[in-house]
Amino acid sequence: MKIEIASNYEDDHLNKINYDGSPFKCDIEFHNGATNNIININGEITVSQLKIHCLCNNALINIGKVIKGKLNIQTGEDCKITIKDNLACGSAKLFAAEGCSIYIGEDCMFATGINIKTHDHHPIFDVLTEERLNISRDIIIEDHVWFCENVYITKGSIIKSGSIIGYGSFVSGCIPNNCIAAGVPAKIIKKNIAWEPALLNWDKPYYKPNAKCINKSKFWSITKDI
Repeated sequence: MKIEIASNYEDDHLNKINYDGSPFKCDIEFHNGATNNIININGEITVSQLKIHCLCNNALINIGKVIKGKLNIQTGEDCKITIKDNLACGSAKLFAAEGCSIYIGEDCMFATGINIKTHDHHPIFDVLTEERLNISRDIIIEDHVWFCENVYITKGSIIKSGSIIGYGSFVSGCIPNNCIAAGVPAKIIKKNIAWEPALLNWDKPYYKPNAKCINKSKFWSITKDI
């Protein structure tokens, strides 16, 4: 079943959309035979595109206030997607499979071309043992994290609050709080940093030589080693 206008919805397969805000255009699809998938939209959404495909069963998707951008969400069996309030997003894909979860904390900022995936789309096996090699794993992105363009977050990654992931980076591990990480794979290049969403050319003062000219958020912290 495909839904093109977001509103409260329930079908005979126990698939539900819980949303009491203003209707908006979307692309939400419960694939044939999919059951017991629940989508909770908890605040006003101003995204230019919201695409959600529940391919299997028993997925739970919780979406808070999303400020802007394009979101493409795909869930598999028993998966959970959580997006807390105040996500500013250019464009992002969030794909989960095999009972895994993706968690995105409050006040995050994503540029365009962001990929967050708990899996590799296809299984890889050891020929001798027949054991699975690329197990799907949860992803956790804590509060106030900034992704620059074309960032890829792969299975098992944890990114702590207040950090920045640089342009074109590939994250496959744990990134501490309040640091800048970049590269393929991403490595820490600067600790003890704090970032603010104030724009250089749009928010006064237009020169920002130090932190005295801005309002500091609560995310200013010393980096803690993991």
